[in-house]
Amino acid sequence: MTSGLEADQKVIAAHGCYAMTATTALTQQNTTGVKGVHVVPTGFVEGQIEAVVEDISVDVVKTGVFALP
Repeated sequence: MTSGLEADQKVIAAHGCYAMTATTALTQQNTTGVKGVHVVPTGFVEGQIEAVVEDISVDVVKTGVFALP
C-alpha cells in the first residue's frame, strides 16, 4: 500500500534514518476503500531485497503488507 510506505518513510526520516523499500503490493484505493490489489511476484520482491542488502548495510527491517495472490 503506497500510503503506508510513504508514512513509514516520513517517520523513519524524522528519526534521522534512511528507508529502503521493497513494495509487495499495489492498491487501487481512495478515501472510501480499497478497490483492487496487485500482488508483486515473490521472486521480484526477493530480488529487490537482495539488491538493497548487497549495496547498503541494513540495521533494521520493518515489514508491512504481505499480500496473497
